Amino acid sequence: MGNILKAKDLKEIKERISDLQRDDLPLWGKMNVGEMLSHTADQIKLSTGEITCQDQSTFKMRVIVKNLLLLGMKAPKGKVETLAEINPHKLGSKPVNFNPDQDYLIRKIDEFVCIDESKVFPHPTFGKMTKKQWGKVIYAHLDHHLSQFGS
Repeated sequence: MGNILKAKDLKEIKERISDLQRDDLPLWGKMNVGEMLSHTADQIKLSTGEITCQDQSTFKMRVIVKNLLLLGMKAPKGKVETLAEINPHKLGSKPVNFNPDQDYLIRKIDEFVCIDESKVFPHPTFGKMTKKQWGKVIYAHLDHHLSQFGS
């Protein structure tokens, strides 16, 4: 499974983000490419506490689903409802300008890579996570949404 804390995976994800075009259309889902950039940056901001959500975790999500995800299980396309705080159609950030939004997402990734382990926050659905676990979850989330736009 990929992890943005691994140099090879980090490089690959950044290249895929850079390859996106403002007129790319989704293969599934409700977000346009700009909204996806904002949404994925918001997820990284969850990991660092820049965005907070009320704890919504359950035993099943903290133990079973989290571990399946960390083992490489992929999220079903178009089936998982995102948290309102990171949903650009609800409370999440809205896209502003495509190229600066691309750059911002890459900057948020780089900031996460450089933070200290003690600075990571619990996931609102999966509970307490290490930086390495967040690195895997962030990679999986980015991979899912980049695939949504054919990247």
